[in-house]
Amino acid sequence: MTAGDALREIYSKGLMREDFILVYGDVVANINLGPIFNLHMERRKKDKACIITTVFKEALPGHRTRSYHDDIILALDTNTNQILSYDANPSTRYIELDQEKVNPWFHR
Repeated sequence: MTAGDALREIYSKGLMREDFILVYGDVVANINLGPIFNLHMERRKKDKACIITTVFKEALPGHRTRSYHDDIILALDTNTNQILSYDANPSTRYIELDQEKVNPWFHR
């Protein structure tokens, strides 16, 4: 079970009653979370199912802040910024995407 799966399960049981910010324990950052939180709240008003907003910052291979075992492959919808695919343990440098997710009008 992923952290997202666990949060959805907790949310579905009505245990979360307020919005909160969750940060990994090994993160050190100097960013203003206000605009990110406001963007999340705007998305929540439009779609109550939008319960998670994630923030990613690319760290190039060899950068001192990058963990050697934290490679991910991430695919985003460039129109909505919705995550289409997230692989935290990639065995290759490639992924296969569900054609319906990438082009929802493709099969209609």
